[in-house]
Order: sequence, then C-alpha cells, then structure tokens
Amino acid sequence: MNPSWTVASADGCELAGYELGGAGDVLLIAHATGLCGAMYQPLADELTDRFRVVAFDFRGHGDSTRSENVDLGWDRMAEDVVAVVGHIDSERIHGFGHSMGGGALLLAERSAPGMFDSLFLFEPITFPDDVATDGQNMMGDAARRRRPVFASRPDVLAATRAVRRSIASVPDFSPLTSRTVSPTSRTGRCVSSVRPRSKRPSSRTGEPRS
Repeated sequence: MNPSWTVASADGCELAGYELGGAGDVLLIAHATGLCGAMYQPLADELTDRFRVVAFDFRGHGDSTRSENVDLGWDRMAEDVVAVVGHIDSERIHGFGHSMGGGALLLAERSAPGMFDSLFLFEPITFPDDVATDGQNMMGDAARRRRPVFASRPDVLAATRAVRRSIASVPDFSPLTSRTVSPTSRTGRCVSSVRPRSKRPSSRTGEPRS
C-alpha cells in the first residue's frame, strides 16, 4: 500500500500516512514497534461504518524516515503523533494505540490535553515509577533479537505461520490473524531499520525516563 500523504514531524522526519477508509469522526491508529500503519487495514475494515480510519508509520518504520541516526526517543514519537493530528485537522479525533503506539498517544495527549476525544490503548508501553529501568532498554533489547533478514521467501512465510499460530491462540485476535499478519510477509516494509533509544514513558507522569 502506498502512502496517502506525508507530513513532516517536529525535527524534519517525513511521516507516511494512510487513509484506510470510512467517514465521520477520525480514528487514528498508532502501530506497535516493528509494525506499520498499513497492516491495520483489516481492523479498519471493521470500523469504517463508524469512523474515517487513518494510520501512519512512526519514524524508523514503513515508508517514514529510516536511518541509523533517526531519534527514536519517546518525546520524538509523541511529536510524530502531534504532527499527524495537525495534518488531519479534524474536530473530533479518537485514537487507537497498540503497544508503543499506545505510549506515544498518551504522551501526545499529555502535551496537549484534549487532543483526542477518546483513546483505546491495547497493551500500551508504560512503566510504574517503582520499576528500576535506568541503564536498560527492555524494548530495545527485544527489538534487537528480532531477525532483520531472511534468506528466502519460504523462510519469511514459515516465520509468518509461526506468528499466526501464536496470535490465533488469543480468541479476540483469531478472526483477524491471517488478514493482518499476511501483509507483513508480502511487503516486508513493516520493520524498523533502526535501534530504539532507552527513553520510555512513566505510567504515572507520562514523561520519558532514561
């Protein structure tokens, strides 16, 4: 899927946006680490009777700016959300955030209260203040363990089938599994090419922690 539009984030990173269909209030989808906006099309298809569904690629993902020097701090991710919301320019915007996307939506809302009319967050990345995370990056370590290159298309499909089996074990996800995971294996674009930084939001304050 080609981007519907692009917009510059605060530090100049170009973000790719996708109009996934529908009309009415905007539902903005913020994806998880290592994924991309386009792969949420199956979810959008279930919601276009109620919303104009919009997704985007965070920096370092999909068709947005990707380089070894791109800043992946939590404040930058929140600025990506702010830039996209400004581009959409709708009176009513609801947000759906998945994992990293959920954390970024929370930080964006904290920076400008009232930005969103509502938020639905699935496994948002937040940390209690009593969890010692200084000097480590659990998200970054996990991302680095992901396989960046596959030798062949059959290897990609085998890995995709394994992901499907894992996700399908969760009842709420099973109806969307094949339609959602397949675009990743076809396009190969839903992967971050850069390493996450160590900053992350605190669940209580929403401020990045280092």
